[in-house]
Amino acid sequence: MFKPQDGIGPRGAWVPGPPWILGRRGAPRSAPENTRASLGAALKLGVDGVHYEVRATASGELVLLADPTLERTSDGHGRVGAKSWVELADVDFGGWYGREFLGERLMLVAEALALAGNHAVDRPMHVLELAEPGLVEDVARLVEKHADRLSIRVASPSRDVCREAQSLGLSALLLVDRPGDAERRFAADLRLAACAAGPRGFAREEFGREWPCERWAVDVERPDELFAACKAPLFGYSTTEPERALAIRALVHLAPHAARLPLSVQPVVVEPLAQTGPDAAWRGDWTTRVRVENPFGFRVALQLGFAVRRGAFESRGLPEPFALEPGESREFDFALAGGAYGPGGDPLILARFDWSRGPGRPGEALLLDAPIERLRRLYLGESAERIFLLPEGPDDPPASLNVRRKGPFLLLALENPGGLSDAQLVAHLDGAHFRGGKGLKLRLPGDFASRADGVAFSAGVVGRRDGREVLRRWAGGLPSELEGGVPGRVLAR
Repeated sequence: MFKPQDGIGPRGAWVPGPPWILGRRGAPRSAPENTRASLGAALKLGVDGVHYEVRATASGELVLLADPTLERTSDGHGRVGAKSWVELADVDFGGWYGREFLGERLMLVAEALALAGNHAVDRPMHVLELAEPGLVEDVARLVEKHADRLSIRVASPSRDVCREAQSLGLSALLLVDRPGDAERRFAADLRLAACAAGPRGFAREEFGREWPCERWAVDVERPDELFAACKAPLFGYSTTEPERALAIRALVHLAPHAARLPLSVQPVVVEPLAQTGPDAAWRGDWTTRVRVENPFGFRVALQLGFAVRRGAFESRGLPEPFALEPGESREFDFALAGGAYGPGGDPLILARFDWSRGPGRPGEALLLDAPIERLRRLYLGESAERIFLLPEGPDDPPASLNVRRKGPFLLLALENPGGLSDAQLVAHLDGAHFRGGKGLKLRLPGDFASRADGVAFSAGVVGRRDGREVLRRWAGGLPSELEGGVPGRVLAR
């Protein structure tokens, strides 16, 4: 049982679950995803475990890899399932991320299961997400060797895979878009170990109903989603933001009556300076508003800071350190200028809360962060609109799509792929991802016209250049991976 007077540790790492926090692909903002460096960094931070995808090589070894192909996260080419372990031995899985990670190799599942935990948990948790069929028996043989010291769940969106996993004595976790009655019945009939959905997958009413298994969330990243996940009766969740997640879990333990996050930043709207050419980069000059409050029952000292994740930015307007009494808040305007190629990696506002020793508590500090989300907007009527895709580097040629609204549908057509071969459209609409050929027909939400803030949307094209897969995009939200950024908005004109 956690006692506040025992201390919370660095960024809240000593505050235990539930909810239990798993590093999705390790700590991919600190090290290249699904590598020994990334999983080790996550466990060192104090998370309760790790969540990673499992695939098989041509020679049968089980490895950690999110994609079926090697291009995005290594200097290799082709499908991992078409290559033997010997062929993969010299592929570099770290240099793409940073020079300090040159030489990182493809990690075996056996190596991941053998990693030591940390001071925070007795039995580290592992979620093995089976990214392809036919892996259950091999996974079961590996898990058996570590079952006494680890808490392991085998995840899949396939009910057949979950049935097979349960029949072999594994704890199966069903991945679904939105859990409901059918999933609850399946979990009860199969005596399923767990069910997981996206950050907003479990509707509020589902938390008031009895579930026959653990409820999990996956890919919980934004501060508001993490806060909601910690307030809801979830067993655990996985995240690519382990430091942020640990801090917010500690916040909820220390201020259980807080109704909202004590740090928030208004998003800013990005409009490229020109539609094509170098001035179309993801940059601007904005003023936004920051709000900070004291959610604790004691006086705190506040120190605000600014951090850049990607690109070049400068800031103005952060106040000098100040103090807040319980329940007191403060707002101020903050100026931001700069930008980057590509929308991912929004800059951050940091808030360090310091407090003195008092009854039932030691002197401690908690560091929270909030991204300055950069949004792009598209206003649509019945006529077609040409949208230009952002350059992802200084030499990218212009690329464009045509978008129009036709009744309840959003129609996308590829106009100029920007020199990419084998080009296909990709899109994000209201939380779902789509991929097609030269055209896509997407159904808009029924309440599209009445949504004052619009519907989350982005579109782009994926193709090949010099043998490698390349993505061009209109706004954030693509891909659904780490550097996707936040999606733009499409609004009714």
